[in-house]
Amino acid sequence: MIAAGLGLGGLTVLVLLLWIISPYPDSGAGGALHIAADLWLLGHGSQLIRTETLSGVPAPVALTPLLLMVLPVSLLYRACLRALVEGEDDAARLGEDGAQAVFGPVGWVACGYLLTSATAVVFASGGPVRADVISAVVRLPFFVVCVAAAAAWVGFGRGASKAAHARKGPDEPDGPASHASSGPPATTNDSGNERDALVENEDATSVPPLPVHLREAAALVRRVRPVRTVLTVTAVLCAGGLVLTLCAVLWRLDAVRDAFPELAGPWPGQFAVFLLVLALLPNAAVWGAAYGLGPGFALGAGTVVAPLT
Repeated sequence: MIAAGLGLGGLTVLVLLLWIISPYPDSGAGGALHIAADLWLLGHGSQLIRTETLSGVPAPVALTPLLLMVLPVSLLYRACLRALVEGEDDAARLGEDGAQAVFGPVGWVACGYLLTSATAVVFASGGPVRADVISAVVRLPFFVVCVAAAAAWVGFGRGASKAAHARKGPDEPDGPASHASSGPPATTNDSGNERDALVENEDATSVPPLPVHLREAAALVRRVRPVRTVLTVTAVLCAGGLVLTLCAVLWRLDAVRDAFPELAGPWPGQFAVFLLVLALLPNAAVWGAAYGLGPGFALGAGTVVAPLT
């Protein structure tokens, strides 16, 4: 609930600031709060519906600014990781297994987040820009489950290793120190041989052995190396698309500069449009990558923008 409240609060502060400095606000503070809730739901992929259109037919706002998703994703992910840390400590104290230490805290975090999301959907279900309840019912739980599953996947190995360590008895050996304390006293020759072996190992490796969770993370990275390669290639393509988009903007910089006064007259409106442009930069990077690869993208209905069309 705190994670959801922080996301809602951050967007509310921004929207209320723009509403306060706007010389011609279209609605009161209630309308600004509705817009903040709409933006928060839009950041989760939920669809919005615009009722005040020129044709009188409600139109969807189906374009999700990808940068707007960073705030809820980061807050929910950090909340799940924080709950995992506390759950691991409780599991180590109670002797539970790793699965209980992971899925229990993450499940409670997801339930609290969804409860706050349901309240936001009810609040934003009215007004000129309202939340599509059916879209929110489908997409919000899917969003929360995906982020919570990613956090649980990251913390599962660490929780399992800590729980296994907690299940060891106090008399069980836990490392070289316990073996040395439980055995007979070593002679001078044995101690010298042990020192020589340690020196040889240090010279051979030059680094201390990695902790258990780091070794598990390295093994996980090796297992998902094909996925990492795909993500790396996708990031490179999107970076190329962003460079292509910025080059196009610089090429027509005068037209871009003249477009801001046409979209919004006073400077607070222009600042809001500038924030919207920043939120849509990742989308533009994807579109630029599609343009550079050849297929292009659709601008409106039946209008394809591609190198050859």
